[in-house]
Amino acid sequence: MSAVPSIAAMTKAAGTRKITEADQAAAARLKAIWLAIPRDRRPTQAKLAEMWTGNTEANQSLISQYMRGAIALNYKALLFFADALGCDPTDIRSDLPEQTSRPGLGPGLKAFLELGSQTGRPDFQKIAHAITVLHEYLAVVGDPPEWVTDPVLIELAYTIVAEFGGPVTKANVIDLTKRFGERVRAGGFGGEQGSVSGTGATAGTPHGGAARQRRHG
Repeated sequence: MSAVPSIAAMTKAAGTRKITEADQAAAARLKAIWLAIPRDRRPTQAKLAEMWTGNTEANQSLISQYMRGAIALNYKALLFFADALGCDPTDIRSDLPEQTSRPGLGPGLKAFLELGSQTGRPDFQKIAHAITVLHEYLAVVGDPPEWVTDPVLIELAYTIVAEFGGPVTKANVIDLTKRFGERVRAGGFGGEQGSVSGTGATAGTPHGGAARQRRHG
């Protein structure tokens, strides 16, 4: 009987596959969805490792690598995270060959919904769309792609998506990205006066400094 592959072996094998922009965007959506769950309900990365259903052993490092985009989310990993976090797989990514249809509610989602009212549940679809807009914006202006997990920028992108009210598609993502850029330049959240520092290709620091001071100060 063959031995179960180690995490190191799996990571090495994954390293032979080039991580694409789609992989990075999916990882950013995964992390944003995880962070959107209230802290008292959010499984830790260590807990997710304990819940892992793959054929390999898992620990917190493996979960972190998926959320950082160091390992590409394949279909099996996608289904695991969607079930564990209580969202639809397509909220994380919808570009895998195996995704021919949207699955129904899994046990993870049903359990999550039982914990609170529907109105209190994060809108994972809007979060996913917000990450799509933010990822496109960062690519256009040449800012570091890791800023896609900046909470202030995610909030602003979420606001743009919520105001738009429809799904983000290839046909409208450019227009929504322009709208996001205009809002960044205007320096406001929902019409409020304020600033988002470090915006643009020449920026030297992450975007959210001044905005965080305004929101939390």
